Amino acid sequence: MDPRLQFQQTLQQALDTYHPGWDVRHHATWEERYREAWEQNRRFNVWVDTLKRWVAGDHFPRLKKFEDFLTSVDFPPDVRDELHKQFHQARVQNRRLDAPPDTITPRFPKSLLIVGQSPMSIGRPFVGRERELETLRMILADPTTRIVTVMGRSGIGKTALICHALREIETGQSDIENVYGILYVSAVRGQRVLEQVAMAGRPLLEDVSHRPVFIFLDNLEDLIDDEGHLTDPELSQLIFQTLRQNSPIRFLLTSQIELTFPRDLRHLNRVVVLEEGLSEAEGIQLLRDLDPGGTCGLRDAPDELLRQAVQKVHGVPRALEVLVGILEDDRLARLDRVLAEFGKWRDVQDMIQTGYRRLDAQAQWVLKALAVYRRPVRAEAIEFLLRPVDSNFAGREVLQRLTRTRMVTIDRTSGLISLHPIDADYAYAQLDERGPSSREALQRRAAAYYEQMRIAPDYWRGVQDLEPQLLAFEHYLKAGDAETALQQIGERGFDVMLLWGHGQRVIHLRQRVIGKLGDARMEYMNLFGLARAYQAAGQFQEAIDCFGRVMIMAAAAGDTSRVRLSLVGLGDIYRNQGRYNEAIDCYLQALAASNEQDVEAEGTALLGLGLIYHQMGDDESALERVRQALGLAEKDPPLQSRCLIILGYIVRNQGRYADALAQTEQALHFAESAQDLNGAGHSHSLLGLIHTELGHYPTAAQHLSQSMEIATKSGDWGSQCQRLSRLCSLEIDVGDTAKALDYGSQALEIATRIGAWSAERLARWQLGRVALATGDPHSAVTHLMAAAEVAREIQSNLDLQPILTHLALAYLALGRLKEALETIETSPAYATAIHRPMGMMTQGLILMKMGDGWGAESAFQEAVTAADGLLKSPPTYVRAGYIKTTALAGLAIVNESQRESYLQQSQKALERALQIYQGAGLVAEVGRWLGELQQTIGDADLLAPLWKLLKTLD
Repeated sequence: MDPRLQFQQTLQQALDTYHPGWDVRHHATWEERYREAWEQNRRFNVWVDTLKRWVAGDHFPRLKKFEDFLTSVDFPPDVRDELHKQFHQARVQNRRLDAPPDTITPRFPKSLLIVGQSPMSIGRPFVGRERELETLRMILADPTTRIVTVMGRSGIGKTALICHALREIETGQSDIENVYGILYVSAVRGQRVLEQVAMAGRPLLEDVSHRPVFIFLDNLEDLIDDEGHLTDPELSQLIFQTLRQNSPIRFLLTSQIELTFPRDLRHLNRVVVLEEGLSEAEGIQLLRDLDPGGTCGLRDAPDELLRQAVQKVHGVPRALEVLVGILEDDRLARLDRVLAEFGKWRDVQDMIQTGYRRLDAQAQWVLKALAVYRRPVRAEAIEFLLRPVDSNFAGREVLQRLTRTRMVTIDRTSGLISLHPIDADYAYAQLDERGPSSREALQRRAAAYYEQMRIAPDYWRGVQDLEPQLLAFEHYLKAGDAETALQQIGERGFDVMLLWGHGQRVIHLRQRVIGKLGDARMEYMNLFGLARAYQAAGQFQEAIDCFGRVMIMAAAAGDTSRVRLSLVGLGDIYRNQGRYNEAIDCYLQALAASNEQDVEAEGTALLGLGLIYHQMGDDESALERVRQALGLAEKDPPLQSRCLIILGYIVRNQGRYADALAQTEQALHFAESAQDLNGAGHSHSLLGLIHTELGHYPTAAQHLSQSMEIATKSGDWGSQCQRLSRLCSLEIDVGDTAKALDYGSQALEIATRIGAWSAERLARWQLGRVALATGDPHSAVTHLMAAAEVAREIQSNLDLQPILTHLALAYLALGRLKEALETIETSPAYATAIHRPMGMMTQGLILMKMGDGWGAESAFQEAVTAADGLLKSPPTYVRAGYIKTTALAGLAIVNESQRESYLQQSQKALERALQIYQGAGLVAEVGRWLGELQQTIGDADLLAPLWKLLKTLD
């Protein structure tokens, strides 16, 4: 169909529906106007769709859109006026707005009267504001309410909020009953509001029924001066005298400026404040709702593009409407391009300038100062920034005025002053590019304000103590001075941020100055710091790339020390990834290039080699490298402490607990003598783990508590995760699963928050053990699978083997034998001495339940041999005795010829184990293992002696 004919027919249908007798053909000029508009790319097909929806009565166009429609066709004035009136008649379901009271058709039994024109048209989307809307509903439903003021900046949604609440009353969707009428009045400068109320509201105000009447005064700020007083004395008299009387009238006001009430009436004003824009999800929904036909490309646009739009305008509803209007008016406009130049559009400027233009020079400077800081600050910060600009700045007086106009917000508790982001964008754009009050000059001045607030490094306890440096960094960077920005934090500041678990923040800060540093050494030193941050955050490929760039730049500058440290960093990454040959190559290159002054690089390289050889099962080579590093560290107590900790860790994995205790206690001594809190914390943590495995629980708890105290004091989140996981393990063995769950959950929450993979692996491993202990194998599988995935990702074979052992036990508990066997058989070929017995015992349990007696016997025998190796000399690994008990019981079941011998050996092993340690959690775990054995045999009495021994502990 010809679109012009379609438009004419739709328009005629609308006229026939709402005003019979008007014939569009009587006004031939409309076609000429239509043709001219079509040539100018005015999309009348949009109006056709709009009219269709209008005629159908399902969705009404926005008021602005309908008024645009009226002006786009050359209607005679009387036709246009009548259409306008009929449109609003349709909004209230065919009830004439301006008819005399006796001709008004009641919509409800109690004849709700609606007089005047609502500022918001029916069908206009209303999204979000659930909390504020609920507050407003409660206030309106309160019979004692006399006056309500909705406050907020221009465009924030004040009018829409009240209109939505009133619309609910109009349509009977509100709990508020017995309302007599609603009067809509626009408080626009130049119009006599009292005359509007008197003329339009006479039918309402003459009522003597004492039923509530709502008078909505919109945009009251146009009639309020900077002191908060109404400039219309008649309106002031009407409001305040009405409030002093027993009147059914309830006033609803919207205003950007706070109205000053007489003292005796202040308690009556109920205030709802809109400070924030819509959330991203709400803003996206509003954009889609404003484009129901998809003509602006918003209805079907991807969420990410719409999210950028919402972020650009900070969720301000009116700004989102302006954005849609721009796209409606310009068919060729693209959303991304409109956003890029959003502040240059006239409609946008008009929206923002509304409040800004009425401010004097000092008030405007306050907004500019807040725009420079771009965060809530105290009044003294504003005064400091503006002192060179205006020595006579009257801060308190200006701020009082600005708070009344809602241009700024002051938190009474903290004293912090803030500016809405959309106003900050506009105010910042007003600053000069050059000169004493330019953006650069003020950014430097803001940085100087924070510089004077810095505290000495000895008093740093968390990232909050570095806040002044971090803020000064931001302002110097905005001033174009990246070198000074970087110097604000310094290497020590970045080091402690990594220690405190803020690796991602360090990455973000260092990335922002890349390519902006004039000094070549500063460039590669910054890249080196960035590589270390990537390494700490587990972003290994990015770290490798950065270390590679550092090596090239440092070599060109002749900085061999930085080259060696980069090689060590690469070696550490390759070691953590399980790329042992590449790691060894990097370490050897660093060692070959080292000299007597490079103790740190050489020592760290040797320790890295030692850990690799330990991972590969070559403990002899591992111990040799660690001892070499220890020999270099004679005059370096912190390095000595690190060497001894690694030495203690290796011999602990071998089951040599006496040596492990001696080495770790010596590490603690060196750390404490050097006042190395980090080393002391690691020493206490390892001692806690060792004593846990020896069954010395009070001692273990003491060490772990001290290690947690150190990590908490220094803000080292990564170490806190590790130590919480070790506390979780301790409580599992003790039998307090509630405490264990609490520790494990805390560890997982921190690890997830700071993005620490290694810590997440430990936390999920222990939470999987908690789930097994509490009879929840499904949750155990979930946690342990996640832990195994992380361990594989970072090639942590030492931990992967015991994680997979517990995962196999979880599958076994669920009866998923095939998955249990696949899991235990895919564990790493090399397992530490303390973990091998349990792995073999678990394999024996699985094979026995699958009917493979020969395989089960072989696995049980290996478990017994491995456990005996740990039980040769005290102090012994307490779990080894219980593993040996279970394995021997398994051998008794699968080997009938030696059943009696194996049963006796099993009973003796259990008796010895119980003499050493009787922890409830560990004993319960043995009970679960024996329970798996019991299920595979028909003779219920076979394991009776073992059960009898365990029951004596109840």
